[in-house]
Amino acid sequence: MDTTQASHIRDHNRLTALVHAVARELIIRGGSRAALECCERLASALRAHLADEEAHLFPRIEALVGDPQFSVTASLRRQHEVLRSLLEVFEEDLRRSDVRAGRNDLRELEAALTLHAAAEERALHPLLGSGAVAHDHSAA
Repeated sequence: MDTTQASHIRDHNRLTALVHAVARELIIRGGSRAALECCERLASALRAHLADEEAHLFPRIEALVGDPQFSVTASLRRQHEVLRSLLEVFEEDLRRSDVRAGRNDLRELEAALTLHAAAEERALHPLLGSGAVAHDHSAA
C-alpha cells in the first residue's frame, strides 16, 4: 500500500472515529455544549475532507484517466452531496435541540459515510496504487 492510500484510509478512519465520538457524546451528554462542540468538529472535518477530495484528488484521477467527466468521480461527487445533505439535516436537528432525531440522523450519516468510503477505496485505490496519482489526505 502506498502512502497516498494509507493517508486516505487514515482520514476515513479519523472521520469514522469522530462519528463514534459524537454518538457517545450525544448519548452521555445529550445537547450539552461539549456534545455540540464535538458535533462541530465532525462537521468541519467532514466538509474539509470532501472539499479536499473534490479540489485535489478527483481532478488528479480524472487527469490520470484522461476524462474530466469520469463516471467514477462523478458518482463519488454525487455521494458527497448526499453526505453534505445528511450532515445539514443532523446539524438542523441539533439547532432545534432535538437530540433524539440527531442521533438517528447521525446513524444514517455514518452508514452513508461507511458505504462511500468503501466505494472510494474500491474504485480509487487501484489508481492510487499505480503511483501515477500522488495526494496526501492527511491535511483534510
